[in-house]
Amino acid sequence: MSCGFEEDGVAYLDGELPRERAEALAAHLPGCVLCTAQHAGLVRLREQVAALASAPLPLPSPGLRARVLAEVAGANGSPGTGLWAWLRGRLQPWMLAPALAGLAALAWLAWSPASPPSPSLDAPLPAWAAEATEEPAVLEAALVMDELDELRLGALETPEDLEVISALDELEQEGRP
Repeated sequence: MSCGFEEDGVAYLDGELPRERAEALAAHLPGCVLCTAQHAGLVRLREQVAALASAPLPLPSPGLRARVLAEVAGANGSPGTGLWAWLRGRLQPWMLAPALAGLAALAWLAWSPASPPSPSLDAPLPAWAAEATEEPAVLEAALVMDELDELRLGALETPEDLEVISALDELEQEGRP
């Protein structure tokens, strides 16, 4: 059976109820067994909490201070602190191979030579080729030789080599192998 005051017990004990409601509950308490038992239990609880608040605090064991200080000293002085300890705690063995592969790829991209330049007929001729002759076929052969040198394929270094290339070009144009 509900009397309507069940929710007001703590507020009444703390003095938080409005005056009219507190007076009504005070008049109700002697006639209701449930509300009287609840009120008595709350009063005992309040007294026990007050007794605990005034009780002396328990002292830690004599070894506790030494153990805590040893833990702190071990954590601060151990070699496993800082960035490396953080990384070791988070990196798993299965992460190592992909990470190293990624680093190797980045290193290869950073230090790999750029692709060789594409040959161009507008490239300037080397000085020795311009001095060798004024013939267009020889000049074109000099340009090809310079491009081959850039691609590290040719070993033509003298004007005689240019004449050989020019003669080979003439034979090729005539249809001779």
